[in-house]
Amino acid sequence: MEGKAGHRLVSSRSALALGALAFVLTVVALVLAASARQSAGELIQTMALVPTAAVGTLVAVRRPGNPLGWLLVGAVLFFALNRGAVAYSVLDYRHHHGTLPFGRVALALQPGWAAGLVMIAGCLWLFPDGHLPRGRWRRIGGALFGAGLAYAALMFAAWATAALADPLRVGVDGTPAVLEHPVGAWVIWLAVENIGFLGLLLSWLVWLAVQVPKYRRSHGERRLQLKWLYSGAAVFVVCLTVSVQEPNYPSAGWRILSAVVAPGAAALPVALGIAIMKFRLYEIDRIISRTLSYALVTGLVARPSSPPTSPSGSPALVNHKIPPFIDPERAWLSAPVPPARHAWRGYG
Repeated sequence: MEGKAGHRLVSSRSALALGALAFVLTVVALVLAASARQSAGELIQTMALVPTAAVGTLVAVRRPGNPLGWLLVGAVLFFALNRGAVAYSVLDYRHHHGTLPFGRVALALQPGWAAGLVMIAGCLWLFPDGHLPRGRWRRIGGALFGAGLAYAALMFAAWATAALADPLRVGVDGTPAVLEHPVGAWVIWLAVENIGFLGLLLSWLVWLAVQVPKYRRSHGERRLQLKWLYSGAAVFVVCLTVSVQEPNYPSAGWRILSAVVAPGAAALPVALGIAIMKFRLYEIDRIISRTLSYALVTGLVARPSSPPTSPSGSPALVNHKIPPFIDPERAWLSAPVPPARHAWRGYG
């Protein structure tokens, strides 16, 4: 009976239901963010949860026994809770002066980002088959993941305590005043929060140290999977670093930079989904090189130019050299690109 109950919990239908819930929460968070007049970067970061939810749901539906899909969907749920709770808190305490219902509940749900980052860290450690690394790293990875879950629970407990404070004062960014300007015992909690966040970053660095020898020993399809993972992780970490460094009252330049890097939050889950499902698993270095080459050629062709004129104003007859990319004798560049050599491998 226990096996059947567990099978129902990890079935494709439950994955679809959880994915639909994540999508609905993301849409609600987008509506709240727009109503609270949040910046373009924050809106784009929330929109980046949509492809993440799609990838996580696809992996969980096709491979319900692999925990990676469930972790991705769980990360979307917690990130959507965070984005929606922050927007609702700003909407309630800044625009409506605390008259909306469930304002304290929204404050207590804001640390959902911590649980979301723990889920992402779990995806990295369990990639690609859903099992921890062998040897001594198994215990280390499990201990780090357990510590991350405890840290996320402590974050929720601290914010719930701050939300129950009386009188309650909330800053313009939706943060309780006791957390934004801590005094007394809250200073200790601020140190715990920073140490926990550094611990999350440390777990990613330890994971990276594990991957170096693994990549050297890999070959074939396994190496392609790791290339997708590393590329997505690099983009995600860079974008996350920029987002963390953004001040509470950003300038116009910071807002533009935040809007530019915001879509990068979806790079890691999309790369994970491609690598896990082995879907269109082409050489990523070939994709990057071709993309850069085609972008350069397109920019050169589309660059506007005007013929030189003589002093009288009429077009001058100049012996122009024909660029190689439009020379008919060099039409090899416009020939169709041969298909990738990696055949379809299915979802198996």
